[in-house]
Amino acid sequence: TRAYGFIDKTFVYSKHYILLKREATHRDSRHIMVISAEVNTSSDDRSWDNFLEASLHGQFQQSSSWAGAKINEGWSPARLLLRADGCIIGGVQVLWKKTRFGPLGFANKGPVVQAGAPEVLREACRRLAELQAQQGWRALIVQGPDLDSSVTTELKAVGFFESRVIRAIDTTLVVDLSGGWAAVQSHFRKTIQRQSRQAPQRGVVFTEGRETDIDFFFR
Repeated sequence: TRAYGFIDKTFVYSKHYILLKREATHRDSRHIMVISAEVNTSSDDRSWDNFLEASLHGQFQQSSSWAGAKINEGWSPARLLLRADGCIIGGVQVLWKKTRFGPLGFANKGPVVQAGAPEVLREACRRLAELQAQQGWRALIVQGPDLDSSVTTELKAVGFFESRVIRAIDTTLVVDLSGGWAAVQSHFRKTIQRQSRQAPQRGVVFTEGRETDIDFFFR
């Protein structure tokens, strides 16, 4: 057992599971579903991004584009994909990095699975626990999708549990823009204000986005 932590609905997994490389078979009264799993470390995975865009629970923190952006901060992606009949039916993207405590994994707003498939969510959580053992992360922190409370139950069922030891961000910073950008800048530290004035001289281009740019921002 290793260190673990939690804040609000953040779960951490710290046990070592034996990785079982096998396909999972789920039966119901209608059909048999064979689920296969794979791990993708690419920072550009359009098939996964398309699945997220079509899902009610898909959020940009799970996208491969977000993984590509976080690479510059030292994070690397490990994307667990579940397939049935060759199609993605669920998965979870973990970003991990080396820290002074050892390698740390963070799954933000995942797992995400197709709607109305509790057996797929169960399999995703189980495979996620196995991935932690395979990758040797010191701890794996998970924050589920905002609109899928069922993730909580399934995470606990495979050994994740809640703790308030680790401080994790679970809210978004809200900035009052009613006074215009100049009013926002007036609250910056002097160092940031100076760097902002120097940025255009160094080739940085600032563009003010509008509501019509929101979709473009999250691509």
